[in-house]
Amino acid sequence: MSKLALSFAPLAILTVSLACAGCASEESDDAAAASEDALSSSGYVVNGHSLNATESQWLEVVAKQVVPHLPGSPDERLTLAARGFWWTLKEGNLERGTPGKASNPAGYNLCNTTSGDRQIGPLETCDDDPLGRSQTLYGRAWQVGVSGVQVPGRRIDRIEALALQLYPGMTIDALLEQTAALAGYAPGSRVSRGIVESTGALRLSWLLRVPAAGFVEVVTKEVVPECIQGSKGWCYGSTWDETRKFSPSKSAAQRAIADISRILAKLTAGGGGSGGAGCWSPSLATQTEELACVQSASSGVWFQCKDGEWDRGVDGSDGPDGPCASLHPR
Repeated sequence: MSKLALSFAPLAILTVSLACAGCASEESDDAAAASEDALSSSGYVVNGHSLNATESQWLEVVAKQVVPHLPGSPDERLTLAARGFWWTLKEGNLERGTPGKASNPAGYNLCNTTSGDRQIGPLETCDDDPLGRSQTLYGRAWQVGVSGVQVPGRRIDRIEALALQLYPGMTIDALLEQTAALAGYAPGSRVSRGIVESTGALRLSWLLRVPAAGFVEVVTKEVVPECIQGSKGWCYGSTWDETRKFSPSKSAAQRAIADISRILAKLTAGGGGSGGAGCWSPSLATQTEELACVQSASSGVWFQCKDGEWDRGVDGSDGPDGPCASLHPR
C-alpha cells in the first residue's frame, strides 16, 4: 500500500531476531552531516528534516509508552522502535490519524479498495470485495494503528499471545479497551464496547493496534525482510512528501533509522521530551503532564494521570495520587 500513550504493564521476554540499530554505512552528504545531532535546538531532526509537532509528539509517546514494552535488550528495543517509527513516519500515517480525530494515529484504519485507498470507521473492516470474500483472506492491503501494520495474513490467536507476552498481567479485553481509549474512544462508549466485544477480522485489526504488538509485527514481518534485508519498491521513493524526506533511498532510510534510534535513546534515558511520564489524553488529543487531572469529554468523569495511566477519584483539585498538577475541564 502506498499511503496508507497509553501505559501497560511491564514487559515479558520475547525472543525476536533483530540486526544492528541503524546499520548505516559511512555517509558524507549534507543530510548525513545534518543528522549528527538528531536532537537539535530546533527539535527532532531525522535525515536532515525537522519533525513537525505531530510527528515529534508521537515520537515521545513511542519513547515513553511503547519502547518499555518491546522485547529484547535495551539496544534491541531501540532498534525495533526506531525501525517501526521510521516506517509509520515515511508512510505519512501520523498525519492521518483516527477517522474524525485528527492527528491521532492510534485508530488509523486504511483500506485499499477497488476504488483506491480510503479511511474506514473504527468498527469497519476492509471487506468490500464484490464477491463478499473477507479481504483478510482475499489479500487487499489493510493498514492499521500507530505502527501502520498490515492486517492480512495474521491470526488472532498468535497476536493475542504476543500481546499478552508483551503486557503481562493485562487481559486482552483490558488491552483492547485501553487501545480504544488511546484512539479517542472512551471506556464504556459504544465504539469502545464494540472493539472489546469484537470478533474475527475487526478484533484482529484492533489487536494489531495495541502499540507494542503492532511495532513487533510490522518490524519483524514487514520492515526487516522487505526494507532492511530486502529493497522492495514501496520502502523507498519520492512519491509523497514523507517518503521523500525520510526514505528517498535505502541509505537515506538507514540514516533516518539511526537518527530515530539516537533520539529514542536520549528520550528513554530522560533527555529531551516533555519531562515526566505523562499520559496521552483522548479528550485533549495531546500528551499531558504527570498528575494532570482531565475531565472525560464523553463521560464527564474526572481522571488523574499517574505513570502513563488514568486513575479515577478526582475530588476538586485533588486526585487519588496527589494534588492535580493542572485541571482540564471538558
